[in-house]
Amino acid sequence: MAKNNNITFIHIMAALMVILGHEYVLLGYEAPKIFGFSIHTLGVRTLFLISGLLVSRSYIRNNNCFVFWTKRLWRLYPSFVVCVILTVLILFPLDTAGGYWKDALKNIYYGLTIHPLSRMGDVFISNPYPGSINGSLWTLPIEIACYLFVVPVINIYKYIKSHNRHIANCFVISFVASLSLISAVLNHMLTIQHLVFYGTDWTRGLELIVFFFIGTAFCLMEMEKYCDWQSSIVLLVVSISLFWKNGFLCSLIMPFIIGYFLLTFATAKPPRFEHVIKRDICYGLYLYAFPVQQLLIYFIKVKFRLNIPTIGYFFVSLLFIWSISEITYCLIEEPFAILWSRMTNRSRS
Repeated sequence: MAKNNNITFIHIMAALMVILGHEYVLLGYEAPKIFGFSIHTLGVRTLFLISGLLVSRSYIRNNNCFVFWTKRLWRLYPSFVVCVILTVLILFPLDTAGGYWKDALKNIYYGLTIHPLSRMGDVFISNPYPGSINGSLWTLPIEIACYLFVVPVINIYKYIKSHNRHIANCFVISFVASLSLISAVLNHMLTIQHLVFYGTDWTRGLELIVFFFIGTAFCLMEMEKYCDWQSSIVLLVVSISLFWKNGFLCSLIMPFIIGYFLLTFATAKPPRFEHVIKRDICYGLYLYAFPVQQLLIYFIKVKFRLNIPTIGYFFVSLLFIWSISEITYCLIEEPFAILWSRMTNRSRS
C-alpha cells in the first residue's frame, strides 16, 4: 500500500459504508443516501475507485502483465477460498430442509472458480432478506474483469504518451467518458433486461467499472498534483445542485466529480489520517461482512425475536467482522504477501 496518504483510511471507511448500508437492507429498511447514492452503493463505488488507482500503480511499477495478473489472483484467491469453506461449514447446522450439502459442494466449486455464492438449503430463508448467503461477492468477477482490461488500456496509453502526452490524456479521458455514457444510457434511458452472467449483474457492474477506470485515469494523468481541496468541494456542491434531480446526467457526470473529490481526499498532503488505521483489512471486511450480518440477524431477530436498533446491529456485527478480518489478514493475507515477495525476489536473483 502506498505511504504518505489517506488511502488506507478512505478504503476502510468505504468498506464500513458498505457494511452499514447492507445492515439496513438486510433488516428490510431503505439505506441512507449520500450524494444521491445509497450509502453502501457509494461505498462500493469508492472501493472500485481506490482499487483502480492502486492496481494501476501496481501494474505501472511491474510492467509485466503475467506477473501482474498472477499477483492479483494470489492476492484474491486464498482468502476467498477459505471464506467459502468456512461459510459452508459454519452455516450447516442452520439447515432444516435437507439438500444442504448438494448446494454446499456447488458453492465450494464456485469458490475454486471465484464465482459468487448461491443459496444453501433453507439457510436464512426466514431472514428479512431471505436466502442470501453472501450478496457482496457479485462484484468479485467485475473486479477481476477490471484487472484484465486495465492492462491493455495502460499499454495503449503508454504507447500514445511516448509520441504525444496530450493525445494520450485525451485517449484515457475519452475511454472513461465512453464507459460512463454507455452505463448512463443502459441504466436510465433504455428499458432492457439486465445482463446477468457468472452470477453477476454486468449492467450494474458497468457503473463500478467506470469508477475503477476513473482511478486508473487519475493515476495515468498524474492528477494528484492538480488536486485542490477548495475546488473539489465547490465542484461537488455545484454539481449536486445542478444534477441532483436528473438521473441520467447524475449517472453520467457525478462519477467524475465524486471521484475527483474522493481522490483529492485520499492523496491530500499532509495526510492527516495516515496513522489512524495501521493496516488495510478491507478485503476481509468485504468477504465476511454479509454472512456475519445475516447470521446475527438470524439469531437476534428471527430466532430470539429481540428488538434492537439498526445501528446496534451494525456495531455488534462490526465487532465480529473486524475481528475475523484481522485474523484473516494475519493468518492468510500477510503470509501470502510475504511468500509472494520471497518468490519474486528469488526469481530476480
